[in-house]
Amino acid sequence: MRLASGVRTGRATSGARRAAPRTVVAGLLAIGSLLTLPALPAHADPPPVSTDVPDVVAETSPPDDGALITPEQALERDAKAVASLAKVPVSEARRRLTIQQKVTKLVESLPEDVRAQSYAGGRLDFTASRPATLYFKGRVPDSVRAGTLPEVELTGGMAYSFDEMVARQNTLHAAAADLGFTQVRSDFDVATQRVRLTLALQREQPGLRGQALRDKLAARVAGDRLALRSSDFSVEERAPGARITVPSTGHGGSILRSGGAYACTSAFVVRRTNDQVEGVLTAAHCEGINQMDQNNSAGGVVSTFAAPFVSEHIGVNGEPEWHTTTGHDDVPEFWDTFSTRRTVTSRISSSGYMTGAYVCHFGRTSGTTCGSINNPSVSIHFAWGGCGGCTKTASNMVGVTGAVSLPGDSGGPWYVLNQALGIHHGIDPASLDVFFTPIERAENQFGVKVQFG
Repeated sequence: MRLASGVRTGRATSGARRAAPRTVVAGLLAIGSLLTLPALPAHADPPPVSTDVPDVVAETSPPDDGALITPEQALERDAKAVASLAKVPVSEARRRLTIQQKVTKLVESLPEDVRAQSYAGGRLDFTASRPATLYFKGRVPDSVRAGTLPEVELTGGMAYSFDEMVARQNTLHAAAADLGFTQVRSDFDVATQRVRLTLALQREQPGLRGQALRDKLAARVAGDRLALRSSDFSVEERAPGARITVPSTGHGGSILRSGGAYACTSAFVVRRTNDQVEGVLTAAHCEGINQMDQNNSAGGVVSTFAAPFVSEHIGVNGEPEWHTTTGHDDVPEFWDTFSTRRTVTSRISSSGYMTGAYVCHFGRTSGTTCGSINNPSVSIHFAWGGCGGCTKTASNMVGVTGAVSLPGDSGGPWYVLNQALGIHHGIDPASLDVFFTPIERAENQFGVKVQFG
């Protein structure tokens, strides 16, 4: 099959058996990571598993072991995590999460033409009298004013819509890649609409740095409809050879295996819309995945079953991948700790991510960790093991600060309360920002829908 860019990945086409899988360590070395895959935590250590993919699965649903928590319990658990992250009382964290969900629903209720042409992004600052600010290109539409919440400040006068800013960001990002930079990250500030590039300098091009680099980038995009001048963006230069991101290679939140070896974490259960085939999502850089565990509330493994590869994507829709789960009855739940699960009751749309919003993640290595969104549009250029180390750009991802990422977490669920948010990618080892693919972009890429309980 081919990526959106048209570059052949070396993977088998949908429905065909994949090539012999790589181990997770080999995959990490292929992307230049200095990390090694840690052992599973003691409470999640699985028994030895045959490298043969079973054809028949005895267990068809998660055990009824009392692990499923209610939405009210999910709120309390997330409130405790946010209280620790923000250093506020649990009651204040609960209030913040409630406001965040109200504002998210407001944004998602905006008319489609407003979201596409006028909406310029949102920001949450819970220390302000009005904790939410929504930005709009030009004048704030009357349809938005009519539905305003008391917690929301509406700000017009922005030069570009959110979609236009994403286009500007990705144009500049592509210019950096075209100049030969192989480690690139880009995002933009919602309030100032200033694009930010972070890249590792190249030894073979010593002249491409400082003002000369910025001028070269501006010249590359000068003819574009949404062209940026040198003053419209900033460039953070890191030393040659620096890693901009390290993908954290590794029922949602379960162990995924490559030929029997623990490799990644699953995200959410999905169903293909045209034929109702079920499966799970994970990250595209998870190489050779062909098995999935049914875990239990003791952190152990009930059974391991086949999870055939269907499709992957690294490009405009981030870096999702999906697998069917042959002979297994998928359930619209995900592990939020090693011992408890949540029911998925909704998923966020691509316009619903706001700077400052609290989000949480579960990975089979690091466990549960929470942070806050620091940018709703991040593009990352990285070396990918699936094509022997060639570089690919995953665009339109979400950046988070304050959370944790370790090898083996990749592909795991990002969520808040019972809402599906995204699929884990990895970490910037310098800034410690972590990143995920938005869930709606994965749905659109594969023609699937996250399943709700």
